[in-house]
Amino acid sequence: MRILLLGDLSGVHKNLQNGLIRCGFIDTTLASAGDGFKKITSDIPLPKLEKFSSFNKISYRFKYIKFLLGVEGYDIVQICDPFFLPFPLFPYEKILKNLKNNNGKIFLMAGGADSFYWMAGIQKLKYSPYEDHIKYDLQGFQPKQKSNKAFQFNKFIADNVNGIIPNSFEYQMAYSGHPNLRKLILQPINIEKKSKIHYSKNKVSVLHGMSRYGLKGTRHIENAFKALIQKYNEKAQFKITNNLRFDEYIKVIENSDVIVDQCYSQSYGMNALYALSRNKVVLSGSEPEALKAMKVKNCPVINIKPNKENISEVLSEIISKKKLRTELKDCSLYYLNKYHDSKMIAEKYIKEWMK
Repeated sequence: MRILLLGDLSGVHKNLQNGLIRCGFIDTTLASAGDGFKKITSDIPLPKLEKFSSFNKISYRFKYIKFLLGVEGYDIVQICDPFFLPFPLFPYEKILKNLKNNNGKIFLMAGGADSFYWMAGIQKLKYSPYEDHIKYDLQGFQPKQKSNKAFQFNKFIADNVNGIIPNSFEYQMAYSGHPNLRKLILQPINIEKKSKIHYSKNKVSVLHGMSRYGLKGTRHIENAFKALIQKYNEKAQFKITNNLRFDEYIKVIENSDVIVDQCYSQSYGMNALYALSRNKVVLSGSEPEALKAMKVKNCPVINIKPNKENISEVLSEIISKKKLRTELKDCSLYYLNKYHDSKMIAEKYIKEWMK
C-alpha cells in the first residue's frame, strides 16, 4: 500500500510515518514544507513562501499546483490540515478533485489551523486562546480562518474527503456533528530510542518554549515565572525560548526538568509528548473532559489554566516536592508506550483508513 502524508504540524506526520514504516508500510512518503521555523525534515520538501513579493506569491502557487497535480497512484493521501494549501487565490476545488481521481482515499487530519476550530470549536470550549491570539500574534486583526471564505474552503475539503480524523479533544469538539467525522486518534511519538534523562544537580530548570505568544498563553506563564523568581531563587531557574528550530528546541528540553507548554488548551499536544519522551515533568492541558474523550488514565501531564495564580500554584508544588517530580518522570515513558507509541497509533490509522 502506498501512503502519502501531505504537510506536517509539529512532527505529527513525521512520527506517524515512523509508525507506519514500523508496521511494514515502507512505501510511506512525507511531503512537507517543514512547519515554518521548526524546519522538520521530510522526504519531499514542499514549496515555501519566504518573501512576500507579488512575483514570489505567484511562483509559490505555481510550484504548489504543479506538485499537487502530479500526485497520483497513492492508496491513501492524508492532509495534515486544510490550510496546508496556500489559501486564498488557489484552485482548491480542482486540486482536491484531481487528488481524488488519481489516488485512493483522501483523509483530513484535524488538529491545525482549521476554520472549524475558530468558528465553532472555541464556542464549545470553556476557554480558548482566541482573544490573546488576536491581540498579541495578529496585532488586532482577525484570524484568516474566521472569514466566511476560509470557512467555506475548510468546509469544502471536510465535505469531500473520505474521513476527518481529529488528533485532539478540541478538534473532535470542533467537527462534532459533521458526517465525515471519524473517531479521535491520539498523536504519535517515536519512543524506540532510549531517552536522554537530565536531572539538575543544583536548581530545578523550568522551561517555556514560546512559538506564538498569544496562542500559547505566554503572558500568563511569563507572569507566573516573574512571581516565582524571587521566591525560588535558590531552588529554581526559569527560562523562555522563542521560535527555535526543532532540533535546537529538543536540546533545550533535554537540559530542563520541567516544561510549561501552554495554558489555553484543554488537551496536550506534540510538545508535551516530546518532553514526556525525555522524562520531563510537563504542564499543559489535561482537563477531565479531554482525558475522558481521549480514553486515557493516569495522565502524567499536569493541567494548568490561563491565569498566573493557577500556574504559580502548580509550579510551586512541583519545585518544592522532589519526590513528586521523580514520580511524574518515572511514569512518563510507561504512559507514552501505552497511549502514544507511533506503531500503535499507526495501526489505529490503518484500521480507520480501511473502513
